[in-house]
Amino acid sequence: MKALSLVLALFVHVLPAQKPWVVRGDSPEFADARVVTGTPELKPEAARQAAIDQAIEDLRTLQKQRGIAVAAGYTPSWVPERFMERVVEKWVARQDLRTSLEVLDQDQRVRDHGFGQSYQASVLVRANPKKSQEAEKVLGWEMQRAIKRLKQGLGITCAGWIGLAFLVSWLDRLSRGYMTLRLWALACVVGVAIPAGLLLS
Repeated sequence: MKALSLVLALFVHVLPAQKPWVVRGDSPEFADARVVTGTPELKPEAARQAAIDQAIEDLRTLQKQRGIAVAAGYTPSWVPERFMERVVEKWVARQDLRTSLEVLDQDQRVRDHGFGQSYQASVLVRANPKKSQEAEKVLGWEMQRAIKRLKQGLGITCAGWIGLAFLVSWLDRLSRGYMTLRLWALACVVGVAIPAGLLLS
């Protein structure tokens, strides 16, 4: 793809007619819209698809950034940031960004290379406002559920550690101290495995 772009860039004659929003990089009519330009292609359809694919990737990045900001409003300060980011990443992965993307306008730049033409599409896009609001509400619910599960997991972990300490102490007494190190080493392994299993599930 990069090699194709370099070849097409040589000895290029650009045919005119670009829309004003492409030149400006924004549109006064749609303040929340973005201009996305795809890679040069040999066919108009491929050029348009390249621009759409790039717009979807950009939207994925923006959705993650917006999701982290939204999730932060539901997240207590004691919750690890990585835990919050994982919830947001799963939320973004479940979204159908292709249907959320609104293509407001499009334009094609045609370049004449002498031996043929290449095409580079630009699209004016935005995320559907209604779908974005609905998705953010879903993220809020998912974040609340995830924090509830985290609290439950911490409660189970604490109870498990107390029960484990009691069990190890009782077995240590039964063995009259002959297996103290082994018992506590095993307890440490199980104690680490309990929260790891709960948090990763």
